[in-house]
Amino acid sequence: IFGAYIHDRTVPHLNYSGLTTLFIGPPATLDIAVICAAHAHGVRVVSSVGLPGALLGPSGPFQPADAATPAARDSWVRQVVYGNGSTGSHGVATAGLDGVMVDIEKYQGNRSALTALVAELAVELKAWHPSSQLSFALSVIPESQSSYYDHMALSRLVDYVFVMAYDEWPFESWPRGSKFAAANSDLRTLHTAVDSYKAIGVAPDKLVMGLPW
Repeated sequence: IFGAYIHDRTVPHLNYSGLTTLFIGPPATLDIAVICAAHAHGVRVVSSVGLPGALLGPSGPFQPADAATPAARDSWVRQVVYGNGSTGSHGVATAGLDGVMVDIEKYQGNRSALTALVAELAVELKAWHPSSQLSFALSVIPESQSSYYDHMALSRLVDYVFVMAYDEWPFESWPRGSKFAAANSDLRTLHTAVDSYKAIGVAPDKLVMGLPW
């Protein structure tokens, strides 16, 4: 069970007994007290990289150029794992985390280059700590991303595919501004998502379903 911790006001209400992984994302901060408390309960702590405001790695949104060349990939990977040496740049290792969730959305670069980037990140992360955790956040509808994301190849490189199965309605199903009420993350769509990933060869035990709460 991944729990999302995205606001510092959540601290008094965290129930570690129900978690295996705690995800910390903005506007929350990488509070060492929260990280240590989770570790004391046997819960892993991860953060994300790729989106604007992400707490790990290079600042700013991910750019296709970050994956385009071996040198660019090496620089990006090292910043994600170790930071860049400044106090404002955190890496997995320097922040005391257990891993990272790659959240590169709206990518329209080379498909193979993105896979190569994640492969290199997996190697560096596991070299730093063999039990570190790597996941990739992907769409609830894999077909919508298939031009730029190789879901099958990515699933083989990561520990988990984090399926963003939230905010589906009306975002996925209706034009913006729709006034029809409906379930945010309905069971039919969840079944369709799992079946879609299985159909392209992604192992079901690699899937973590991100649900609204």
